[in-house]
Amino acid sequence: MREPVAGRPRAITSLVGVEAVIGGLVVFGLLAGLVLSMLNGEERATALTGPAAIAVWFVYLIHADTVVTAAYVTFGRLSFIPHTPALIAGIVVGGLGFVLFAWATRTLANRGEFQGLTARRLVVEGPYRFMRQPQNTGWAIMLLGVAIAGRSLVSLALVGIFAGFVMLLTRSEEGALEIAFGDDFLRWRDDTPVVGLPGAHPAAV
Repeated sequence: MREPVAGRPRAITSLVGVEAVIGGLVVFGLLAGLVLSMLNGEERATALTGPAAIAVWFVYLIHADTVVTAAYVTFGRLSFIPHTPALIAGIVVGGLGFVLFAWATRTLANRGEFQGLTARRLVVEGPYRFMRQPQNTGWAIMLLGVAIAGRSLVSLALVGIFAGFVMLLTRSEEGALEIAFGDDFLRWRDDTPVVGLPGAHPAAV
């Protein structure tokens, strides 16, 4: 008689977690749609430097919280994978993502010659030498580390959703960069993949 009683709190907790994941996904979807709707036409040249720039990171944080929550929910967990190896692998992957994200953020802050939220210089140094989206790539790898550590298919699916959002966001972001930096940006875009490895297709700006 004790086992069912002891099991009920875990079931309730799992249900609450699933509801939290669904709620987070709904909020993410609504905010992501709102942000993307702000970035259209010529307005995108200024939208990415104002409230939308802050809103984008708010969307990222909402999504990241949902990924972490999903990693703790038993629904969608690959229980046949041993916990400890998955945890170690997740920490390693997440750590690599953090290094790339921090490197890209530091490079952008130091080289972008920012005025407020607007970069006055096209950054092609650091990780931007071999990929156009090192910040987003690092962030996605960190989320992937969470999914691996949690052995969670739901978290992994959420990482895929994030990648789709970033692909749509990149179109508007690069449109704004083209308006701001013209031929310099076009040459860098043509010589540098969205995601790449050191030494591959170096930018030539």
